[in-house]
Amino acid sequence: MESKKQISIVIPTRNRKNILKKCLKSLNKQSISNNKYEIIVIDDGSNQDNKTMIESLNLKPDIIYRYQNHSGPAKSRNKGINLASGTYIIFIDDDIIVNEQFVESHLSKLLNNHNVIVHGPVIHTKDLDNPTTAEKKISDFSTAFFATGNASIKKSYLIEAGLFNERFYEYGWEDLEFGKRLKQLGLKAIKAENAVGYHLKYHFSPNHIKNIKEKERKRGRMAVLYHDINPRLSVKLSTLYWKPLILILEMLTIGNWPKSNFTKKLINFSYKNNLKSLRKFIVYFVKLDSYLEGLKEGY
Repeated sequence: MESKKQISIVIPTRNRKNILKKCLKSLNKQSISNNKYEIIVIDDGSNQDNKTMIESLNLKPDIIYRYQNHSGPAKSRNKGINLASGTYIIFIDDDIIVNEQFVESHLSKLLNNHNVIVHGPVIHTKDLDNPTTAEKKISDFSTAFFATGNASIKKSYLIEAGLFNERFYEYGWEDLEFGKRLKQLGLKAIKAENAVGYHLKYHFSPNHIKNIKEKERKRGRMAVLYHDINPRLSVKLSTLYWKPLILILEMLTIGNWPKSNFTKKLINFSYKNNLKSLRKFIVYFVKLDSYLEGLKEGY
């Protein structure tokens, strides 16, 4: 067994055992030789038995599993980077199912181009058991310089840029902040059209509102940290953490109407009557309101 791999796949995970299992199964069926890549799963404080599940899969490529107390995606990815034996590293999320050419497509782009970050498309699907039925769209490529949902890079560049900032202990912005430092190394972002990741697009339910709001609050809190590290106009605009923009958000959500019982009833009504446009419009402002809460909490 070779100790040195060409590529290491780093996957942070937390309480997604069933979908992580699908992710790992797809990585087990790759067009490239199994001894050329390894899979590294960093369990960020799950209360599920991921270790036993992973052992039951009998995966062909080498796999490394490590558990840590809940510390956030930045620390999880850093631990994966430090454990990686590969010259190159692929980052994917734990809820991504990949096609059979995924690893080979990333590696081909990395070997044939220098000073690059490689992005593959992430395609939304409603059926992870038959993900290839999803329609591919150009917009499925991330517009971020560095987005960890489906990206690869030479390990030495990650180390040179200083790894992920572990002050990002919650969801949001850590890859964009790291991307700014990677860009300063003179790297360029390119695409690997055949390195496809399929992401489950959940059917909306009013029961999801609580989780949606909490996710946006986390993004808001981490936006303040992102701005503190990079207090540039571009960051102010992207995070909305700028007094003129915050005032606009406060005007749009004046009276805390997104939290009102009437708004909850309107969401339920639009959901039951399949009024998608109305429902999306209201949920958008509910998310804005929660994000604004996060900004204030972060401040």
